[in-house]
Amino acid sequence: MSIVLMILAGIVVLSLLVILTGSLVFRGKISREVNRLMSAEESSLPGVIRADKLNGLPEPVKRYLKYAGVVDKRELLRLRISQKGEIRTDRDQRWMPFRAEQFVSTTKPGFLWRANTFPILVRDMFDGKKGSMRINLLGLRNLAIAETREIDQGSLMRYLGEMVWYPTAFLSDKITWHPMDENSAMAVIKAGNTTAEGVFHFNAFGQVEMFTAKRYREIHGHFELDKWMAQMEEYRDAEGFMIPFKGTVSWKLPEGDLDYFRFELTAYHRIS
Repeated sequence: MSIVLMILAGIVVLSLLVILTGSLVFRGKISREVNRLMSAEESSLPGVIRADKLNGLPEPVKRYLKYAGVVDKRELLRLRISQKGEIRTDRDQRWMPFRAEQFVSTTKPGFLWRANTFPILVRDMFDGKKGSMRINLLGLRNLAIAETREIDQGSLMRYLGEMVWYPTAFLSDKITWHPMDENSAMAVIKAGNTTAEGVFHFNAFGQVEMFTAKRYREIHGHFELDKWMAQMEEYRDAEGFMIPFKGTVSWKLPEGDLDYFRFELTAYHRIS
């Protein structure tokens, strides 16, 4: 019996070592991607945003930027954000908790989001030109790798909608603004050969309450363009800027809304 137990213990230890090695290899690849994303460009020194920089923007965007506190602040070029939350892919699926870390470069523009919802590891990114999604099991095997024009659009649109976490990016020359009404404005962003657009909805205080767009959703191996919405709440001060710390992301489907992502920021650090 002791020999059997020793063999079983050896198998368990070996399995744990394989899992640990796979996880380290996967995380190592992601770390190299982070380094490439966050590498400083020679000309990327944060400038100070003066009030006249807001001239020409739609009125609700001006109101938001004043609320967010960008005037007389240095541009946000690179930052790191930590999150926790819940995620699911279907309304009949149980919510799965996750913890994530996100790196952002507004000079690219781009981001890398790495999340752990055991036993699944997820990496979503836009590198300044193209998007990429990778889903991995314990660092051992890729369950999915998605690198298509639909992913490019979705990843860039995610960057656009998440500018509420790096509000000085609203002033980027890569973005064209189109006024809609007193409480909403459309933004069009172009990076590389990819273009994405969406509508920011503002309240009377100047906060962005909602971001809406059309985004590609994968259904049984093909993509459909559906209505998509991100709701933001609980604005707090972070590094001198007012940003939303909580939110819910949903698909607006004919059969009803599908909430699939709930988040809360747990840390916010400016790098440059």
